[in-house]
Amino acid sequence: MEETKKREIRDWLAGPRVYEEGVQLYERYGNNLRMKKQFRFDPTATTRAMLVDELRRMAGLTERELAALPRRSHTARQTPPAVGTAHQGGSQGIGTETPEQPGKPVQLGKIVTLRERFPFLNSPDCPDVLKILVNDMITAHNGYKSAHARLVAMDDAATDESAADCETVVESYLANREMWCELEYYRDHGTLLGKAAIFSKMQQREDLSALSDVDLIGKLRSAMVNTSKHKKKVETAAAAGTPDEKAEASYRSWLTRKQELQEELDRRKKKIEDEIARLQASYDRAHREATRYGTHPCDRSELAHQLTQARKAIEAKTEVLALLAPLDLEDPELCKKRED
Repeated sequence: MEETKKREIRDWLAGPRVYEEGVQLYERYGNNLRMKKQFRFDPTATTRAMLVDELRRMAGLTERELAALPRRSHTARQTPPAVGTAHQGGSQGIGTETPEQPGKPVQLGKIVTLRERFPFLNSPDCPDVLKILVNDMITAHNGYKSAHARLVAMDDAATDESAADCETVVESYLANREMWCELEYYRDHGTLLGKAAIFSKMQQREDLSALSDVDLIGKLRSAMVNTSKHKKKVETAAAAGTPDEKAEASYRSWLTRKQELQEELDRRKKKIEDEIARLQASYDRAHREATRYGTHPCDRSELAHQLTQARKAIEAKTEVLALLAPLDLEDPELCKKRED
């Protein structure tokens, strides 16, 4: 059965790729009901490219093998989107060049955006973690491209810089693939796979979100002091020509901890700043209405009440914001003196 399926799909891919016939193949062998409905009722250029790519995967072909697949007809050729590889991390896939035939000009493949490939990203019900994951994919994609470009431009001599770029290329590629699998799994099953590194980071953030503002600031001050202390140990050891691996490990650990705590603090501050901006906009609207000529006295009384409430709310939020930004927070030495 499996070999029959692959043979039929490969025959379709090697032919003119009549859309209706491809839809019938996916109806027969595909498992995703949502995609079956989309292929049947939404025959757009994007959907056609998605159909080719889905059938390509079901046939067990790589994108390179599909591009090299001999075609019986070259009319109305559709190139699968360049998705599922290291360069997919951006906001859209990158077109692939597919040789039609020796001696013929090369055509640029169809470009499919992530939001076209994964329509659930446009839904208000899309989990926030997947929206964050897409941003991380873009970052990984950009890191991969930059490091790869530097490696291509380098000569053959190995350097520390080239070794670092090689590491970046590999890590960015693996991270991008890991996150891409998360999106494909959610698209196909409607639930989170939860294996990407971002989920462990989100779990850490959830733990930090349970801290009170006072506890969060206290832990951040402690992390800043310890980061500064271990950094000095590392610098002292390096200056003496005797690197201290234990001090370096402690420094990296405290630096990571400080960054995590700072990110949580920044998140809280940003949330309050947004609330203040919203309240200020409401206050400004009410003030304009209250001072407008012709406003009824009864309406002015109600608007005056709204202005008072908005002003009190803004003042309360501003006080909380001030508590999250103590003056000595950026000075580790002063923090240490205060704790002592």
